[in-house]
Amino acid sequence: MYKANLDAIKARLEANKEKGGAARGTFKKMTIEENPLVKVKEAGSYLFRALPYIHNKDVEAEPFCERTYHFNIPGNYQFYCVKENEGIECPVCEFVWSQMKENKGNKPQIDYWRQFLPKKRVAIPGIIRGREEEGIKFLLLTTFAEKLGDHYDKIIKYLMKPSTCNFLDPESGYDLELNYENYADGREKKFGKFGFKDLELSREQTPVSDDPKKFWKELPKMMKVFDRDVPGYEKKTVDDAHAALEKWLKIQEKLASKSEKSNSKVDSDDDGTDGEVVAAHEAAEAAETKAVQAAKSIEKAQATSEVAAKAKALLAAKMKSMDIKA
Repeated sequence: MYKANLDAIKARLEANKEKGGAARGTFKKMTIEENPLVKVKEAGSYLFRALPYIHNKDVEAEPFCERTYHFNIPGNYQFYCVKENEGIECPVCEFVWSQMKENKGNKPQIDYWRQFLPKKRVAIPGIIRGREEEGIKFLLLTTFAEKLGDHYDKIIKYLMKPSTCNFLDPESGYDLELNYENYADGREKKFGKFGFKDLELSREQTPVSDDPKKFWKELPKMMKVFDRDVPGYEKKTVDDAHAALEKWLKIQEKLASKSEKSNSKVDSDDDGTDGEVVAAHEAAEAAETKAVQAAKSIEKAQATSEVAAKAKALLAAKMKSMDIKA
């Protein structure tokens, strides 16, 4: 029923290598059962029946959904990268690269800006055994253009191995065993009590359901479109990217303003030079007003190198508060 085109998959992975290498958004709170992504309530092993992403144009050559996003973008935690996904200029990419170029040789700042570069995610659709009534969910894996992520590398090797290359087939495929581990080494403070550790392929061939042919026929209707129906991972336009960048800069303006006012107060308390502090504060407010006006006048079609120059002063205070030296 489903057979992967191994030569096409290899060619696409090689093309990716040659090509080279997003404050949290406000998403609707969902239960684990409602969430379109694979989520579990506790550490342990779970059986997951992976399926081909039926909405791809050539599902035999591209069996899964691969999309690229910016992460950690203030105001838009993850944001669809129009350059990597659509092949058109991305203002967020241009802005980040302009900052990295401007800070060439300054490793702390380079490392800071690097976190905003686009990163690829692989969404593997499937069903969780024992929770079939929840419908098809997406298992998210990290991968890279120059090197496959460890978990995704395993998946590709299963596809390339003659004895397991049909593991996605709904009639005679294999389940994946997803393993989640408890954290006890400090990671729980950042990631929670447990997290995804590894995956393995089950040894026994099983059908996806009692009637795999009917399941396969109804699959296009049952499966969500990842970059349309999954909150936070929706497809975006260039205009959306410009809006996200402007939102980012406005957040930095507010942070810079708070930092300047805080520093002015500290200086006043330390040496009592109220007149100088007031003058400095007024100058800071005037500079802030000009910066706000400059940010609002950014034209959508302009390259972000111009934005970077105007935003530099606003971002300086943020860099200082994070102990990043200019």
